[in-house]
Amino acid sequence: MNRITPKNTSVSLSIFQLFLSIIFLSIFALPASSINPDKIDKGSLTLPQSPAPPPLPQPLPAAPPPSNPVSAPAPVPPQAYYPPKSYDPAPSPAPVRQSFPHDVVGCDDKGHSKLIRQILLGEVVHCVLGEDSFRKDGRPIHMYEFQGTAEQALDIKLIGGKTGDWQLNPYLVLLGPDRRVISADDNTSRQRVAQVQVKLPTSGTYTILASNREAKEFGRYSVVVERDLNRYSLDESSELSDRSQRLTQDNSAFNPSEFQGEQGKVVTIRASSYSFFPALTLLDPDGQIIARNDNKAGDRNVALEYRLPKSGTYKAIVNSIRPEDRGSYRLTISPSAQRR
Repeated sequence: MNRITPKNTSVSLSIFQLFLSIIFLSIFALPASSINPDKIDKGSLTLPQSPAPPPLPQPLPAAPPPSNPVSAPAPVPPQAYYPPKSYDPAPSPAPVRQSFPHDVVGCDDKGHSKLIRQILLGEVVHCVLGEDSFRKDGRPIHMYEFQGTAEQALDIKLIGGKTGDWQLNPYLVLLGPDRRVISADDNTSRQRVAQVQVKLPTSGTYTILASNREAKEFGRYSVVVERDLNRYSLDESSELSDRSQRLTQDNSAFNPSEFQGEQGKVVTIRASSYSFFPALTLLDPDGQIIARNDNKAGDRNVALEYRLPKSGTYKAIVNSIRPEDRGSYRLTISPSAQRR
């Protein structure tokens, strides 16, 4: 038996490697057309996948409602109101109620007058100017009628509510039987009381217009018609006209009225006019100016209170704060009247 030598071994390995190469090429180098697709194990193949489309943008979710939504403020109902038996229209506000009390004279449950309210001499009527009140030229207004006689001296007051109590800035107008204005207080100085002191020119039905100085404001008020109990040493109605005397300072028309005064006595001089804004000047017996009210507030009623320095004949001068104004006015002088 022949022994295999190393040379023979290397030849055998070369032949073996050649045999493996032929087998490898016969398997993997076949043309694609020779592959039978029916004999392919499809479960063992992994097909290429198309790239996934990008995700579509999604709308943002709606914001959840707030846990404590803010609601519109509830309307505040009118406050309870119990008028006292005085000129003050109300005490401090009472707890809120749904409607205005029905027992208030001349007012319904919405707080305004029923048509035209009749008012008696000495009667005090309490009411409220509200959003549902009758309006004239956009201004809320209530109307009161009373019977008057010629030469009757009356004191008419429209009193607004207390400060902080739904306050009204009163605006008072008095109409004669012919429905023409004979007196008014538009409360330019914004006092709590609007007042007219008047001597009625004729007998008939007079009308009081109760309103507010500001058209969009509302509030409580009282109205009263009383006899004017002042004792006047002078009470006259006159007129500023082109025939009146003229002041040298501004050429405005003026009328002087004389009265007798006693030393140490306090006199109150009043001038009221619906036609112009009056100013007052007091001259002593020597013709010197001793007191003056320039009516810088532009009110239709002015007053001057002064203690007379000596006895003699004094002069009260009425003119308008605007030189071009003309019209009628009333001048009164009382020895013991108080300020408005």
